Amino acid sequence: MTTAINTKLALSVALSFIMVYRVQGNCTGTPLPNTDPPWYEPAATNTPTLNIPKGSTNLAAGKPVTSSEMEPIIGELNYITDGNKDLQDVTSSVELFGKHHVQIDLLTNATIYAIWVWHNNSKMSAHLMPNVDVANGVVIQLGHEPTFTNNTTTVFNADSDNSLGLGKGEDMPFGIFQYGKVIHIPPTPARFIRVYGRGGKLDEATKYVEIEVYGKPISGTEKKGDK
Repeated sequence: MTTAINTKLALSVALSFIMVYRVQGNCTGTPLPNTDPPWYEPAATNTPTLNIPKGSTNLAAGKPVTSSEMEPIIGELNYITDGNKDLQDVTSSVELFGKHHVQIDLLTNATIYAIWVWHNNSKMSAHLMPNVDVANGVVIQLGHEPTFTNNTTTVFNADSDNSLGLGKGEDMPFGIFQYGKVIHIPPTPARFIRVYGRGGKLDEATKYVEIEVYGKPISGTEKKGDK
């Protein structure tokens, strides 16, 4: 029994490396030369620095998550705010297909300073090498109401061809790796956060691992009855 399990594990790892090399280079694993300017921002290869005011915390921790999709292809929406950022853990990721959004209710109005997003690729191999996959068309909006019909602020837009219908963006798509992507923004008041996506470089699936939202609650606006 143990031998069979070890064999399956070895085959899984081997297939992950083959997928990496097919995307990143030739069959020997040697990266192919690229003379084109980068069309995406390379992933951070170590833990990014959060430049936020003292006293700011992750207001999204444990908060409720909803989506434009009835239910994910894989996983549960609450994984997005559960604190588990292990890209190798199958219970850490939520997979949605095509154009969509996920939405977090902070249960309080707050001043937001930064958003930290972790993705994985559909092969669960983003921990092996940075930039194997790229998060395409990510748009992040902040709002004061769940419908996002009024007083909405777009703080990040990498949807260069406006395929999501939210306006043409000028931010760059970003490579996926285990350290995630930190997006610093001007101080912005909001209660709700929407993150839109439309897949990656490999396919049309978007796999979310975690979303953290750093800020400070605005005193007296906590929605305790909504918990």
